[in-house]
Amino acid sequence: MNHLSTAILSAIAALLMLAATSCGRGKDYAPMQASSQSCTIAVRCVAHDGSDLLDNKKIADGITLEGRSSNTRLKYELRTINGHKCIVFEADIPDRNDMRWTYDRREASGISKVALKIDRQRLDLECALKYIANRPPAAAGGSLTLEQVTLKGHTFKKSGGMVPVTLHFDENIKLLNPVAQH
Repeated sequence: MNHLSTAILSAIAALLMLAATSCGRGKDYAPMQASSQSCTIAVRCVAHDGSDLLDNKKIADGITLEGRSSNTRLKYELRTINGHKCIVFEADIPDRNDMRWTYDRREASGISKVALKIDRQRLDLECALKYIANRPPAAAGGSLTLEQVTLKGHTFKKSGGMVPVTLHFDENIKLLNPVAQH
């Protein structure tokens, strides 16, 4: 009976240790390391009357961005691009363990998510990034590029070194379906 109790206690201890180590893994964020990055997103917000929604100070001051891979607040700035005010920020970088490598380990691709909050509504942006190694199969020191952003099934592709996203809002400042650029 004593041998059986020891075996049961040992099994419980092993399960507890396994649970503790697997829970800890999610907290260790290790972003892809790259010597050059081109991961800029520019979000333009168009009001129902065609004006820049970001001209409204209350709305502009209430913007928040959170990287879902890093679990951190992302920095942004309001910048005028082509005569329109935009929210400009860098995409969250995927964790190294979440990247999918080609068979020769020259390239990898991954997805990160960014939660953008505008006037109390949360918009989930899915960012597709590509890594190209300088010296394959090295997993650090290459270049990381944002290829596209997807929001509610609409895809916005890279143009001129950044991914421009245009969002249209109704008179109640609720997001209308975004229109992807072609």
